Amino acid sequence: MDANGLKFWLLADEPHWHLPGEPPALEYDAQRRSLRLARQRRELTIAEDRSAAETRLESVPQARDEHGNRAWWDGEWHRILAVGVDDTPQIIYSFTEEVALTDMALGADGVLYMAVDGAVIMHDRRQRWRDAVVSADGFKAWRLSPAPGAGCWVLDRDNRRLARLSGAPISERAHKPYTPETVRPCHENANPPRLTVLDKVHWPVQEAPVALACSLTGEVVLLSWVTHGEAVLRQLGETFELSDPMTLLGTHTPYSLAWVATGRIGVLVCGETTDETPAKAKSEARVYKVDTSASAQFPSGDLYPLKQDYNFGPFIHGLDYPPHYPAFDTSHALHRLSFPFFTRQGQAFNTGLHMQLDTAEVDSVWHRLYIEASIPAGCGIRVWLTASNEVQDHINDDSLQWFEHRFGERYQQGAPSDIPVGAWMSRSSELPHHPGLLPCENEPGRKGLFTVLIQRGGLQVRNLRGRYLYIKVELSGPGNATPELYAARAYASRFSYVEHYLPKLYGEQTFAPEADAAGRATPADFLERYINNIEGLFTTIEDGIAYSDLVTRPQTVPSEALEWLSDWIGFQFEAGWSETQRRRFLENAAELYRWHGTLRGLNLALEIATEGGVSGGEIVVLEDYRLRRSFATIIGADLDDDEDPLTLGGIETGNSFVGDTLFIGDEQRREFLALFSADLDVNAAEQAAIDTFFDRLAFRVTLLVHQNVTPQDLGMIQRMAEREVPAHVLSRVLPTSAPLLAGITSLVGVDTYLTSRPQAKPARVNRSYVGRGDYVMGPATLDPRLEGVGSGVPELPSQKPIARADDVSAGFGDDFTLDGSDSEAAPGRSLVGYRWSFLNDEGDNA
Repeated sequence: MDANGLKFWLLADEPHWHLPGEPPALEYDAQRRSLRLARQRRELTIAEDRSAAETRLESVPQARDEHGNRAWWDGEWHRILAVGVDDTPQIIYSFTEEVALTDMALGADGVLYMAVDGAVIMHDRRQRWRDAVVSADGFKAWRLSPAPGAGCWVLDRDNRRLARLSGAPISERAHKPYTPETVRPCHENANPPRLTVLDKVHWPVQEAPVALACSLTGEVVLLSWVTHGEAVLRQLGETFELSDPMTLLGTHTPYSLAWVATGRIGVLVCGETTDETPAKAKSEARVYKVDTSASAQFPSGDLYPLKQDYNFGPFIHGLDYPPHYPAFDTSHALHRLSFPFFTRQGQAFNTGLHMQLDTAEVDSVWHRLYIEASIPAGCGIRVWLTASNEVQDHINDDSLQWFEHRFGERYQQGAPSDIPVGAWMSRSSELPHHPGLLPCENEPGRKGLFTVLIQRGGLQVRNLRGRYLYIKVELSGPGNATPELYAARAYASRFSYVEHYLPKLYGEQTFAPEADAAGRATPADFLERYINNIEGLFTTIEDGIAYSDLVTRPQTVPSEALEWLSDWIGFQFEAGWSETQRRRFLENAAELYRWHGTLRGLNLALEIATEGGVSGGEIVVLEDYRLRRSFATIIGADLDDDEDPLTLGGIETGNSFVGDTLFIGDEQRREFLALFSADLDVNAAEQAAIDTFFDRLAFRVTLLVHQNVTPQDLGMIQRMAEREVPAHVLSRVLPTSAPLLAGITSLVGVDTYLTSRPQAKPARVNRSYVGRGDYVMGPATLDPRLEGVGSGVPELPSQKPIARADDVSAGFGDDFTLDGSDSEAAPGRSLVGYRWSFLNDEGDNA
């Protein structure tokens, strides 16, 4: 409420806006909290070639590991080659007979999955177990996509079915035979390889599934061609059912699919250009936002160019983002070019049911409109307003009369018009001492706060009256830039200076229906609007004076004045503290001074300084007298203590736990009294030992800090402890590991420092210890030259190759040729080279 008693209604968040269209031409950027033109490419310049796409669809995708090594299918020799360490290809898998391999992918578990003759072959690159062939009745594996962790998704194009491959063979290790008395499971492998076909997955008759992709987080999407229509994307839901289709607008026959980033997928298309004469053959990558709640999406307004050496193959199966596409001798990552495309125009309405602008008074006069916006050159914002005393369907009712208001430099020029144009204000917000909602600095005429007097342009009396206000916003731009609307605030009901301070003869004398007729404004209306412009300037000044107390509040004081405000209370900030930390310290200054020198005050100061380190478990503050080792079980002792950070009020008995729990809290030294009863006779030496035991733990406090805290923060914690503890108390800060923090707090059954279960890490020379959790493992790599044994190096064949060459006799000094092309490789192998040796008469190498 301003100085004149006017209230305002705010539109700023995503639920406040209704975006018409499918898909909408506007979008709400949740990160920047702004309404802007949608980043879409609606003008596509490729006429797709279906026959070329069908040909490329039959290409076998390549595979790529986390080290950048690639593997591809050599259909002529029925083998898989890999390259990475150098440019010389290496055979990593071969077949003894002709097979139909349609896809291959390396999973995160180090397994190379291959779709061969309708089945899936699992080949472990770490050689933990032998190859396994997995199949299912009535299912013909065609395309693969690795799942996070282990396994993969499998698509059957012919039978239009989807399956999940899971499990793995068990390692074959040498062991003694089990005796008949030894209890063994019914099946040695509790998780065998299996192909589970999803019965709930079905496609309509007009759809033909052609590709699938699984994201790094496990989201599965499937691409389909539609007869006489644009391609569609479906997502696999939690109940293993397909979602409703999302049409890929402008794309008909994409031949490859891959996740580009979280929430975005990319497809490859081919055809001829439509903006060149003569037309040229071209391939293109298009990226779409994955939102299956929307029925259709245009390509993202970003360019993802393909390099000239692209070999027309599908995306390469990989284990990270962005995806790679194949080139003739290498592969390239799909990167975004910094050249945005936006829609040129779009509209939005205030949502009628969720965000009604209701004054609750009939015939309220809507006074002024403020918007916080960024309006680059060539862009503009137009706001249409209408008001009514009754609820209207303003989104669908075409009979409503809207009144336009304009914002932006593009509207500042031109002939005079009855349409009001908003003015830029130098302050960040009309709200007193408010920093504004823009995440950037103000720029005159383009970025910041704009205001306009609400009026009905072109009518004789231009006051806009009604209980309900309805807003329609139109954003426009040149196609490579967009305006951004961060907030719109409408004030009502108008406080008229003319009616309150001037004689009646200056008031409006024209009323409906004449007031609603088109024409020049009446003199009284002009005077009203002229005075309101002056009022708008002085009201903001008056509001700033009326709310000057906000300048001294920690929540609202300007950031540059925080040091000045802290000097009032004699508090000194740490150099590295953020603005949020400084405001929180000032906000809790009274509480900190009240509990200064106590355990509560120390915890509060550390909680603020570390931004939740105490409540999050990264810091545990303990008075040392609570750290006495429990030497015995105290029967019947009441150890409950809500103040004890070791138990947090969770102790029900005095029994200690076996394991990481080293300490338990006691209440008023009861543990000590249980061990050394007060009625026992003790001599002076024993009494001195008891006193010394207590003295070592009295007036001391220990701060256990998680070892992941940075050295800078650790130093800050030490300084905070020295500042907050009283002079007679000694403090120490000890970095500790998560298990120790867990042990300290395990008396309540909760690990204070919550982290995800650590993954297996490879053993490192001079770093790892035997039995500490690190593993000696071969890398899951496609190129066997990257590491030694265990990295997938092919085993030596059990049979040697057979060398065959025709006998040749030649005279001294004559040339001759030896031909070894009739030689044969061992079963399962192929010849890649020939090595000639000179033999002596005994048949040995000379």
